[in-house]
Amino acid sequence: MMSLKDEIIKKAYIKSYKIENSMLKYFITITTKCLVDDGKQRYVYIDENRFRDELRYYKYYGNMDRNTNFLNASIPLILSNNSIEKSTDNVYNLMFKYASFMKCGAYRYGLAAVIYNEVIHAIIEDKGISYEDIFSIIKSKIIEFNPSVDKSETVKFQMYRIGIISSIDNYIKGETDEKRDPVIDLFNVLYDIYVEERECCDDGMKSIKNTIMSILDTEEYENNDGFIESMGDYLIKIKNYKLNKKFYGMEANPLGLINLSEGEEFNDPILNRIRILSKTMDGSILNIKIGSKSGEYNFRFMKKA
Repeated sequence: MMSLKDEIIKKAYIKSYKIENSMLKYFITITTKCLVDDGKQRYVYIDENRFRDELRYYKYYGNMDRNTNFLNASIPLILSNNSIEKSTDNVYNLMFKYASFMKCGAYRYGLAAVIYNEVIHAIIEDKGISYEDIFSIIKSKIIEFNPSVDKSETVKFQMYRIGIISSIDNYIKGETDEKRDPVIDLFNVLYDIYVEERECCDDGMKSIKNTIMSILDTEEYENNDGFIESMGDYLIKIKNYKLNKKFYGMEANPLGLINLSEGEEFNDPILNRIRILSKTMDGSILNIKIGSKSGEYNFRFMKKA
């Protein structure tokens, strides 16, 4: 039987999926699949080899929606870690890599993940924490956090951090900023929850809001998706070091899917047991629809000239 804290964490995880944006839902699933539980050192981290291949596959079935805030791709790693200290560098590195993959604001997303990690753990530990106290915790963390930043980006990062600290003071005073930025988006979600209810401008912010609100809300939740429910249970097992998960020691190539025939079943290193549902040509694009336990994937391969 789950502890009350584990039930809260599972609910927060499931609620993060209550959006329409497929890219973010895929990213949340990818992060979950890449978690490794280290019972000896008592923390959870990302299997970098698995993560590399997951993104390699995503290039062929996913969409690159750079206008959507994808900060909640970090939520499985945040929720599965019992220690903020041990997870800080991990969440920074995870989101830095997601943002590098998406080619947008890597250190901004990295810093946003560090802040988000602090916020989630603070709220889990004290649901009654005030808006001002949350921002006080955020400010202290930003001041003390010193990631390794490329020399060419050092000045830019430090200027960005100074700007964020200034924004914190404004948010405490009730002044908001509408510019699109992963950290400012997070601040706006906190403002929406604690100060003034407003409509989220994208599914990424909605996912963050769903997660935080589910921790604050004591009501039961309804979930009709068996896969996401099972992933929530999986997350809790990882969090409690029950799986002793092995490293991913393979190197998968999504191009190998091209050689499979329609109707064929196959044990794929990334998607597990799959079935080729259809293969069709659309001009120079080969479309392969794949069925798996986690749902259907539509791969697109460009035919070589």
